[in-house]
Amino acid sequence: MFLRQQVQERQVVVDHNLCFFCGACVAICPPDSIFLDNTHLSIDDKTCTRCERCVRMCPVHALSMEP
Repeated sequence: MFLRQQVQERQVVVDHNLCFFCGACVAICPPDSIFLDNTHLSIDDKTCTRCERCVRMCPVHALSMEP
């Protein structure tokens, strides 16, 4: 139980200076928690499962997990 609480305190953070809106993270997100338009990428923290698939998929490392 303690480990689950630690994981949920972390969140996916977007470095908007690196992101070029390729959509790789959107395609890999199982709960569809990532939203993309031409100029903005956002993540719904309420539905994100913190599986980190998006972080691993990003070709320019614009996504990271932070406390």
